Amino acid sequence: MTGAPLDADAIFDATSKENGLEAYDDPGLRQRFAALIASFNDTGRLEEVDRPRALAQLSQLVRTRLLLARDWAQHPEIADEPVVRPFFVAGAGRTGTTLVQVLLSLGDGCRTPLSW
Repeated sequence: MTGAPLDADAIFDATSKENGLEAYDDPGLRQRFAALIASFNDTGRLEEVDRPRALAQLSQLVRTRLLLARDWAQHPEIADEPVVRPFFVAGAGRTGTTLVQVLLSLGDGCRTPLSW
């Protein structure tokens, strides 16, 4: 890594505070995020010019996970929703899997992740 190492706690704390999600902090999630950042710090190469974008992506990752924790806490009935006949699109990169997923998601009653 060419710049200063990323600080998992600083990213996590800032993101949870900025989004009002401190109540949904989970020690297990925090530990897994710290392991991800440690691995990246040990093996990744982050140029200073790329640092703001990397921080934004990591912050978005934490935000999304904390929003899920909030939703699960506020609506525990989510876990009781049946998943009937899930359909997975898998394939090698650049073979049209994203296009297939988007087309399938247009059907009534279909839902897809916002990003993978």
